Amino acid sequence: MGFGKGLRVREGTAQGVVDGPAVPTPSGTVSTVDHRFDEVEPTSSDVTRLLCQAVYVRPDQIAAVKTWWRRVRGKDKRPNKPRRSTRRRIYLEGHDECPPLGEPMAQWVLDHVLHGPPLPVPSYGFDLVPVVEHSLRARRRRRLRRVTVMLLVTAVAYAVPRAAAVWGGTILLALLMRWAALRASRKGKRSKLAPTPRVAYFVLCVPWLLAVVPYEPVRSEVVNLRAGLLLLPFALLSVTALVCIGDRLAARAGLAGILRDGVGDARMPRVAARTGRRMEEISSKQTWRELPYDHPERFVGAGRDVWGAADIGIPLKPKDPEEPVKDFGEVELLRRMGADLRDLGRGAREITDPLPGFSVNEVLGLPSDLWLQRTRATKLDMPDLRGRGRRSPSSVPDRLYLRAQCISWSGQVVVTVFAHAALEAGELRMTLRPHVMTPLYNELRVTDAPVTRRGMKLFGWVAVQSLLDAVNGPLVLWRLMARIALGVQSDDSRAEEKDPVSLRDRYSIEEILDMHQADDAKRHVVLMQTCIFRTVSEYLKELGIDTAPYERQVAAVITNIQVYGDNNAPIQNVAGSGINNVGQDNKA
Repeated sequence: MGFGKGLRVREGTAQGVVDGPAVPTPSGTVSTVDHRFDEVEPTSSDVTRLLCQAVYVRPDQIAAVKTWWRRVRGKDKRPNKPRRSTRRRIYLEGHDECPPLGEPMAQWVLDHVLHGPPLPVPSYGFDLVPVVEHSLRARRRRRLRRVTVMLLVTAVAYAVPRAAAVWGGTILLALLMRWAALRASRKGKRSKLAPTPRVAYFVLCVPWLLAVVPYEPVRSEVVNLRAGLLLLPFALLSVTALVCIGDRLAARAGLAGILRDGVGDARMPRVAARTGRRMEEISSKQTWRELPYDHPERFVGAGRDVWGAADIGIPLKPKDPEEPVKDFGEVELLRRMGADLRDLGRGAREITDPLPGFSVNEVLGLPSDLWLQRTRATKLDMPDLRGRGRRSPSSVPDRLYLRAQCISWSGQVVVTVFAHAALEAGELRMTLRPHVMTPLYNELRVTDAPVTRRGMKLFGWVAVQSLLDAVNGPLVLWRLMARIALGVQSDDSRAEEKDPVSLRDRYSIEEILDMHQADDAKRHVVLMQTCIFRTVSEYLKELGIDTAPYERQVAAVITNIQVYGDNNAPIQNVAGSGINNVGQDNKA
């Protein structure tokens, strides 16, 4: 199923972020025969396109100024209310905010995907390779912008060397005084160089005072020095703004190219041979059959919305005491599940469409630390998918799962059910772990806003944003010195996450907000789990096993889904304290 861009809100000439959930519109080709949407390939999905567009985003400096002004007036305080889950009867912690877009996002992709673990985290419903290619282009443009600014600043300083020396010395002294004052205040002391950080601001006014205060003698060299001290900051600001104008127009051209030609642009920059081989590895191994999991019981890359595990224990007792139970292993049971799931809605007498973008595969689940260790091995072996048979799975870190997956809404919603079977101590323990990959943040759906501007509106917007970009450069250096002195880590630090991490999980909302998308996700989970429950019941009956305890536990799971929206009944303390997604097991 393929769906196009969602609705956007326009205020005057500006295009803002949609406050509500994504409301997609159909973009796939509808067949007049079977009335279904054509499936969209991962490379051409909306998720791939939006992620590629996001690396060309430039900071909205006008919005930053408005936010700063609201903070000065004390009107930026958020209501400290717990957020209620849309699917479960629980409250969620904190605020679900979109991570930085643009160049920070491109650098994150290069750090954790291109230069990350040798094996990429599995990606579902989108293609990693185009995102990495556009991230490389964004990084090269950032380097080009910085080099151009440095060359122009050097040229201006060469034209007025004395004024540049005075301003350079003043800025270094002001930064040193600010660092000393803040560092001393952090230790509870008082710096001798600068009693307070505000002294640094007065130091920055010294060159302008030298330019305007009258003194003798008045010679041509003194006049030139005064003019240089007075005009040098504005000259540097002007040349930096010109470079930023070119950078923003280039980013707009990149967005226009994606909208016009798609993500597979043939004009992508050339890469080194080593980088090219790495891109080929990412392309061929982004659907690898070994999946890492982390805490709490979440497969990395399968989605942020994790349902409670349906854990069902089935005593392997014969229904007829006179007839023995037939032998079987976990692989046979999982393969029977897979066969019935593949036939779901595809029979000759079926009157409905099958699940969209449906696939079934056997995969290996293992801890993230072990996954990293195996991927960094000299020789990467194919995963062993033979299972344990009738042997006990205890103390075995990697275990066989059946992965049933449904991709819909052009990759925005991906529902995956992981099924595991364990035979031990005369019992069959079946575990189902549904994961739902939620849509991307709304901020990614309006990244093409600059393309809609034309003529004087585009010129005014680019000029104001670029001028604020030029002003923001020295402010970044000023704040960086303060963070170093106070020992505070940056909000967009590149060391905030530890591999393995997923790009799709990072830029997905916590829960589905759109009503129809939520209905589809819940229905797909229920359909796949119901098929698995029915298959297991039939298979056990064929083996002569009493299924009465199993049927009672399945009924409890179905009841929990209808009442609580999850496999388990959520348990939570008073709202705002101890908020965790805790479920109770369904036992006979």
